[in-house]
Amino acid sequence: NWVDKFPANAALTLGAWVYTEGVNTAPGSDAGKYQIVYTFRNASGGDILGQPVVLDLPQSAASTGGWVEVTTAGLGDIILPEDATSVTAVVRKGADATGTVYVDDFFVRGGGGWHGANVDLPGDWYTYWPGFDGGVSDPNWVVAKTTAESHTGSASLRVERMGEVL
Repeated sequence: NWVDKFPANAALTLGAWVYTEGVNTAPGSDAGKYQIVYTFRNASGGDILGQPVVLDLPQSAASTGGWVEVTTAGLGDIILPEDATSVTAVVRKGADATGTVYVDDFFVRGGGGWHGANVDLPGDWYTYWPGFDGGVSDPNWVVAKTTAESHTGSASLRVERMGEVL
């Protein structure tokens, strides 16, 4: 996380830079959406908000036409009831979502001084989902670090449908 903590009682804004191509538009449920799901944890590993903060990614048009900043500003300030020692940002693709989404330059603004990170992180992007055993949970989709697009630096996270089983 690059900081000791995300402080309690500070107004935080979460977000990232996103580029979409050919996504389904105006999804009626979470099953059709792309989202970033944030979970804040204390030193004991407990979820301090009791539920994640969910940020919908742009799907009002099939493509954003370039990189756009998405934030939780429309949800209001995120105020933690106690210090968080870690935050997890999961890019989630609903079961019915289509198209390609690139995500880069994740950030938490306000309190704590953490200004974010792009996907140029060393060693690659780390993914996890419940029941992950090192295999691919849905072989028709790939979630990977890519150098095909980036907001800053040289890489971003790509969520893309594959034409064949991996």
